[in-house]
Amino acid sequence: MTAHGREKTPRPLRLSVQLGPVRGVGRYAVLVALCALCYSNSLHGEFVHDDVWAITNNPDVRPGSSLRNIFTNDFWGKRMSDNTSHKSYRPLCILTFKLNILLGGMTPLYFHMVNVCLHCAVACLLMHTCARCVFEDARLAFLTALLFAVHPIHTEAVSGIVGRADVLACMLFLLTFLSYVRSVGVCVSEDALPSTVSVCALGASLLLGTCAMLVKETGITVFGVCVLYDALVLCRKPLVANS
Repeated sequence: MTAHGREKTPRPLRLSVQLGPVRGVGRYAVLVALCALCYSNSLHGEFVHDDVWAITNNPDVRPGSSLRNIFTNDFWGKRMSDNTSHKSYRPLCILTFKLNILLGGMTPLYFHMVNVCLHCAVACLLMHTCARCVFEDARLAFLTALLFAVHPIHTEAVSGIVGRADVLACMLFLLTFLSYVRSVGVCVSEDALPSTVSVCALGASLLLGTCAMLVKETGITVFGVCVLYDALVLCRKPLVANS
């Protein structure tokens, strides 16, 4: 039988599965599972220490209180003009406590559940930020977020209910930075500023940054990080000027 007469046997079709998106979803699932596992023992905690003053004894979080008081009082429910005020202005964090009470009452379990869920969201956002802006290898971004998720330094912020100010401000910080990165382009010259490619993303960045600042005062630092990102990454300007 000649070569021309041979019948070509059809090769079986192989389904090509793209593992990239599957691995990405798997890494997010691992992060969420580890966060929940590490802080599951905090779910049955009670109101302790500062929780009592910020929630139990704070008149601003009670269902019948005025929303105006949240934006005129400090974190503990005292007037900002009062000499005994702590001067901690965190109205959006207090607003989340008020929503917790409206939806689930004064049960500490629901307060702790919100904190753990916020920590899970922060870990996932950190991995996304590192993968997009820091590392070229997605595995390094995953390892960074993994270390962040299980590091014991976050115990007080996640397990303590009043630590929600830190966790929520961190989440808004990352969202602000990601929105800003999406809103700007690369500098066309050394003396030029980065071009704005999305006005909506820039507006969202300003709004989220303001919210981060109203959750905890340190949230204002995200605007400094955006300026450094402009100078060091987009415009590639050195930290020290050459003489």
